[in-house]
Amino acid sequence: MTIIIFLFLLFTLVTARYTQNNEDYLSKRYTNIIKGFFLFFVFIRHFLQYNLPFDNNWYDSIGMKLNSKLGQLIVVMFLFYSGYGIMESFKKKGEKYADGIPKKRIFNTWFHFAIAVFIYMIASQYFVTHDFSIKKIVLAFIGWDSFGNSNWYIFTIIILYFITYLSLKSFKDKKHILASMFLGTLLFTKILSFYKDGYWYNTAFCFTLGSVISMYKEDIEKWLTNKELISLVYAIFLFIIAYVLRKNIIWYHISTCAFAIIVLLVTRKIQIKNIALEWMGKNLFPLYIFQRLPMMLLNKIEYIHNSPYLFFVIAAIATIGIAIIYNCVMHISGKLYNKIKEKKAKCLP
Repeated sequence: MTIIIFLFLLFTLVTARYTQNNEDYLSKRYTNIIKGFFLFFVFIRHFLQYNLPFDNNWYDSIGMKLNSKLGQLIVVMFLFYSGYGIMESFKKKGEKYADGIPKKRIFNTWFHFAIAVFIYMIASQYFVTHDFSIKKIVLAFIGWDSFGNSNWYIFTIIILYFITYLSLKSFKDKKHILASMFLGTLLFTKILSFYKDGYWYNTAFCFTLGSVISMYKEDIEKWLTNKELISLVYAIFLFIIAYVLRKNIIWYHISTCAFAIIVLLVTRKIQIKNIALEWMGKNLFPLYIFQRLPMMLLNKIEYIHNSPYLFFVIAAIATIGIAIIYNCVMHISGKLYNKIKEKKAKCLP
């Protein structure tokens, strides 16, 4: 396990270099690279959940401990960049963009998720169980339950999109918009805490933080001039304190937000040019949502299950293959849909 992580970090390191000012640190291309980096650790997290028989040696235990200590930090930047991106789009397009959130953000995300849930439901009948109630099916399609697929992130991000939409439609001033998002997220996390484990909601405020950074980006960057090092030191200090006290949910929220700030400050100085990570970030959804599919199958094959490294390689290749096929199908379906729309438009008087 540790060997895989070490090779990945080395692979990333050789494509990174120090720069005085990485102006692209919040560009779509660069955020895709960072998302691709953390997606690898999500894959590792899911991979380790299949109780693979690793040799009980000191170097494998390092990888296991690292995975455990990272906790929900591996998804922090996904939420942060989502919050940042949605607010950047709103700044550029205004009300027109806000009006399109229900369809383009909420429905589109749910639609792609529903396709994945349907595929997992079919797969689960062969690899897991045949006992599906109507209630389970309904709850799985809204993300509250699961057929073995990852569901909490999609459920949470859709709710955060909805909170953002309501905030943008209810207020015009950015302070009121952000205050509304904060209070909405606070209410959401509080309600969810009665029904779900902490990982469902303990990174949610990173989305709001991303929106704050977008709204005050110019002011923040101006303030950071010649203060980046001391800001990084303070952020690390705050993160360490919050991480130690993370059993308290408030401190857990603080630790995740502090971690996002650390990554943000580091990426202002470290430039990574890595095509593979960029591709992973661009294809985050299919790579994230479908990675458990081959793992479910491989877990039933005793020889492969007993060979963790073989399991990892096959699962990784299969996940990439599924993502490519999924993208091709979606691309072709999109083209056909647009052609049908054009023909209908021409037929109208």
